Amino acid sequence: MKKLYILIFTTVTTLSFSQISNPQQLLNKDWRLEKIIKAGTEMLPPPPVTILQSDLTYISSLDKYSFYPRYYNSGNCLMTFVAGENAFTFDYSQVPFIYSGENAEAVNNFDKMMLNFYLDYRTQKYYYDYNESGGVYFMTITNPAGDKMYFKSLVELASAESQMNRVRLYPNPVSDYIQIDTQQYINSVKITDAAGEIILSESPKKKNHQINLQKLPGGIYYISINNEKADRFIKK
Repeated sequence: MKKLYILIFTTVTTLSFSQISNPQQLLNKDWRLEKIIKAGTEMLPPPPVTILQSDLTYISSLDKYSFYPRYYNSGNCLMTFVAGENAFTFDYSQVPFIYSGENAEAVNNFDKMMLNFYLDYRTQKYYYDYNESGGVYFMTITNPAGDKMYFKSLVELASAESQMNRVRLYPNPVSDYIQIDTQQYINSVKITDAAGEIILSESPKKKNHQINLQKLPGGIYYISINNEKADRFIKK
């Protein structure tokens, strides 16, 4: 009888994770990366870097979802969910590693592992499980190699806060064009070089804007939207 109970419990548990989740359930959560399991080995985020929020939002202009997986650095995953499956594919752009503080080698190695989790299998299906228990949200993403990333969110963000304040810049590094997507109007865009000299200033007055950087020499630059804190990008 005990074995039968175990079998029933296992079956119910399997069924609960095989239910199809609406991608909308994943939006507006303060996702934090808890661990990575690669080739059967558990990897925990090394100190002293604070784990940053990894959020999922919907970009109406592209009709795609955008996921920002983050530990120290971040990457932009433009995702397309697969109908009838807890699965998605994506286009992805990677950012360079810039951390140089305490425990830098371990931090950057973990960051690289996190980013390569997505980069290595672009356009292939990734599967996810979503669950909620006692007000805590859990998400597990599995890549085609069977490696897993575990996320947890203790907070459900207000939709207006997460959507209105988010600016998307991609790709990074950039070759020809950099894309800006936001839910607010872009009143000003300024790009400065590493010396702080302004090399481009525009006032597009729209929510989505693309900048031609083909003539810009390769190097490190900074872009500020609506006079907010500048983001760093690399021109190849």
